[in-house]
Amino acid sequence: MERRSRYPGLSPFMPNQADIFFGREQDLQSLMELYLSQDIFAVHGKSGVGKSSLLHAGLLPRIKAETDDLTVLLRFGNWQSENNLSIVKILEHNLGPLISSENPTLRLVEKEKNTLWYWLKQLQNRQADQVITLIIDQAEELFSYPYEAMEEFQEELSTVLGKRIPQSVRWLLLESDQVLSEEEQHFLTAPIPLKAILAIRSDRLSLLGGMADHFPAILQCLYELQPLRMPDAKDAIIGPAISRGEAFYSPSFDYSPEAVAQFLDFLTDKKGGVETVQLQLLLQAIEQEYVVEQGKIRIEAEDIANLINKDILSESYEKVIHNLPVPHQDKARRFIEEGLIADGKRLALPESIIQRAYEIGPEVLKSLLATRLIRAEVSPLGGFTYELSHDALVAPITRSFERRRKAEEEYRRKAEEEARARQLARARRRTFFATSMAVLGIALASIAIVFYLQAQKAQARAEASAYMAIKQQKNTEDILSIFQEQQKQNAVERYNRYLTSGKAWMAQSQYESAIGEFERALETVQDYATAVGDSTAVNMIGEGGREAQRLFEETISIHGHQIKTQTTKARFEKLIAEGDLYMDLGPKYYVDARHKYQEARELGYNRSLADGKINTLAGKLEPAFDTFVKNGDTFFEADGYQLALENYRQALRIKPGDSYVKARIEYCKKLLSSD
Repeated sequence: MERRSRYPGLSPFMPNQADIFFGREQDLQSLMELYLSQDIFAVHGKSGVGKSSLLHAGLLPRIKAETDDLTVLLRFGNWQSENNLSIVKILEHNLGPLISSENPTLRLVEKEKNTLWYWLKQLQNRQADQVITLIIDQAEELFSYPYEAMEEFQEELSTVLGKRIPQSVRWLLLESDQVLSEEEQHFLTAPIPLKAILAIRSDRLSLLGGMADHFPAILQCLYELQPLRMPDAKDAIIGPAISRGEAFYSPSFDYSPEAVAQFLDFLTDKKGGVETVQLQLLLQAIEQEYVVEQGKIRIEAEDIANLINKDILSESYEKVIHNLPVPHQDKARRFIEEGLIADGKRLALPESIIQRAYEIGPEVLKSLLATRLIRAEVSPLGGFTYELSHDALVAPITRSFERRRKAEEEYRRKAEEEARARQLARARRRTFFATSMAVLGIALASIAIVFYLQAQKAQARAEASAYMAIKQQKNTEDILSIFQEQQKQNAVERYNRYLTSGKAWMAQSQYESAIGEFERALETVQDYATAVGDSTAVNMIGEGGREAQRLFEETISIHGHQIKTQTTKARFEKLIAEGDLYMDLGPKYYVDARHKYQEARELGYNRSLADGKINTLAGKLEPAFDTFVKNGDTFFEADGYQLALENYRQALRIKPGDSYVKARIEYCKKLLSSD
């Protein structure tokens, strides 16, 4: 038996983890009441709030325990043109294994084999009056399929939920020459007891408006899942820890009251809610580090404090990056930290921009998806868009980025200090050498003087001693002269070599390399002046390095302009790409696209392109405004005031001064508050 963690981390709870799924008792009670009274309803909440866990490990086991209904958990996945999988083919894949035997009567309607009704009839053959419940997780993925396929699926689902027989089946039975028995007729015409539950992100809730034609009640049958409240979060912390059994790779353990209080104080937001993703990641770290590795069976407040100080969420992100191949790590960091996060919020980027701007290939994206750090969604314009899987990851990734940036700055500062220290040491060594040579000259001269004095005392040897002293002094001066000349020649040679190399780099527009060579040329001049102990000696080399100084300043100026241009260009391209991304995301984001294009235009770089983007967008804003107003009016008439309010607010973003929209917004607010 494979052992498992008590806390799933980034992954949702699954049906086999129902025994350790705690903290959602009130939500489960409310959902069961909704389930028993409605044939179709939707559960919505922001990304990472725990919708999948609630359905998989909460509602599904509860339905099985309290009813005789047959539950089928469905996940359609984003549509991919290369796979060419229809919605019904996916249903066949999920429902097929549940079918024990085929009713021979269905052979009369084999032409309907590619319909939802046919596969549900196969299931109904097991037990005629058994309710079949389809639990559709991440229902927003359904809307990534082609429009025709989505319409067909909605029509079929509406037919079955309405306890009707598809018209195409009726025609087949009328045209058939075979006489059906009463039992066969009853089987084919008997309604299918069916329920459907959809889970969808709150920021995709407007998609359900497209289903209102087939399921008018769905807009009134919505259940919003909120973050955990403190008492429920306490159950989610303690419940799995004290659970006993051999299914876990850690022994059961407990928390002191002070540890729980400190943990909740750290996790609870200003509204009193606890983010489930952050909670599960930290709990998983507690189990691994303290229980499995250190053998603790009681977690104290000090342990929680140490864990919080370690910033586990940032560490988890760093582990994901370090597990990538080394050549891709820096690119992955740029993609995640600069591409998927802006102003403390998540962004979604198309695959084409990711590959072009960040050089991230399919294999790296696949690796990141497997870690659940990022998620993929089908773009309306084709291909996929990618974003961080949860809002809770934005802050820790940003902290990791800031820590690394500070560390890099500190490393550069120390490197610069070490470089200056090495340069100072070289200068001191040259000074020491020059001083030593001067001392040597003085010592030799002193020897000559001693010889001369001795010659005075010993007149018999005076002429010979004086001759030897003068000869020795002359030799010393010759040595010093030769040494200085050699120093000059070496300095001139190095100076000219650096100068020539710098000009060559400059000719190739490699300005950073050119600057480095000219700096070395100027250092050569200064080093020579230091070595000979005379600052005026620089005039002996290339007119005091004037040419190197001139070229150095000229290159600095060119490179500075180039960097500024490159920076402006990069900023411009990023803003245009972000604007295009918002355009791709549809009318809801047109105003954001306009802001990005206008900001790009203000940079003064390629204004014609920015103007073209702005003009193209201008032609889309008026129809988008009309659509939002129309949708708002439709939802308003259907008493869907919350959805109407959202559409009116989108319209107001496009035309902030529109009096009609403002009035409708205030009216919606008034009606909602009265509810």
